[in-house]
Amino acid sequence: MYVWVLRDKGSEWRTIKKFLRRGRLPFAPLVEAVCEPYLRKGSQPNPVEVIDGLSHRLSRLTDCDRVWVDLGNLLFLFSPGDVARLHSVVRRHLGLRSRVITPSVRTSSPPQIVRAAIEWARSEECGLCIRVDGLTHLPEKALVVNQIVADSGLTPADIDLILDAQDLPRAVSHEEMRRIVPLVSTCRTWVVAAGTFPKISDLEHGIYEHLLDRGEFSAWREEIETHHSGRLPLFGDYATQPSVYAPSPPFPGSPSVRYTVADGFIVLRGRGGESGDIAQYKGHARYLRQTSYYRGVIDTPGDDYVDHIAGAHSGTGNQTTWRIASFERHVHVVNAQVAEVMATVEAR
Repeated sequence: MYVWVLRDKGSEWRTIKKFLRRGRLPFAPLVEAVCEPYLRKGSQPNPVEVIDGLSHRLSRLTDCDRVWVDLGNLLFLFSPGDVARLHSVVRRHLGLRSRVITPSVRTSSPPQIVRAAIEWARSEECGLCIRVDGLTHLPEKALVVNQIVADSGLTPADIDLILDAQDLPRAVSHEEMRRIVPLVSTCRTWVVAAGTFPKISDLEHGIYEHLLDRGEFSAWREEIETHHSGRLPLFGDYATQPSVYAPSPPFPGSPSVRYTVADGFIVLRGRGGESGDIAQYKGHARYLRQTSYYRGVIDTPGDDYVDHIAGAHSGTGNQTTWRIASFERHVHVVNAQVAEVMATVEAR
């Protein structure tokens, strides 16, 4: 199983809908709430209405064995007490899905949020996800994990543990994780997640094609292939978005394309920011089709979208449609790669 750490945004949910139309989701989602609606001008729904919408969206994930939901990003704008109260709003519409939709807390979460998540986990009997956000100072964070488990009164069989290395996927080896956090061997689910995709604005200007290392997957693969005993962690990543959340700027970025390849990410950087010409997307599509890495690893619906835009009689697409194509491409590639690694391990 592959874990996709995604954000509660339109592009991500439209991507999920596309997967659901084809059948079962090929990943377990960890859904992060976001602050986007409160940062734009004009009439906007209040926080309760926004989180109520998240509850409705989560209730439609009928083909998942496990879904995690994390409200930690709301601390950008709201107090710990307010975020704690919003946990009850998320639970409103879960219905029959309430036992597979699990609250996630972080080792950095304030006590009010931890208590709210524990109350949710107990009342819905769905278990609790503990997310170690960043693997620096892991011994100290392991003590926090132990305290949360003790306070919850839950058994290891009710605990999901996500060790999130963020943008430092090689900071701590799997062996060190097992030694420092022994709970990984007995908990219900153990995930090692990371995400090295940068902010597009941080890339060097004046360069069209950027090849970026996808260290989160190569680090996990190397660990899995060299380990010969004991429990193996699931792989998780953030797809083609940065691991550390920041609210989106109030203006669109340049018309750039993100494309996942075997060992990295390709970014084709467009020109211009707020006034960038989206006709550049057609040039991006035609450029991609002539590269050696195009459709590498596996053919995906994201590649089909590239072919469509590259055609003579199609439109250009926009930031949303290209973002969806990027997610579709990434998820299919990662699923194929994870399956290949696990097949090799099982054949040993």
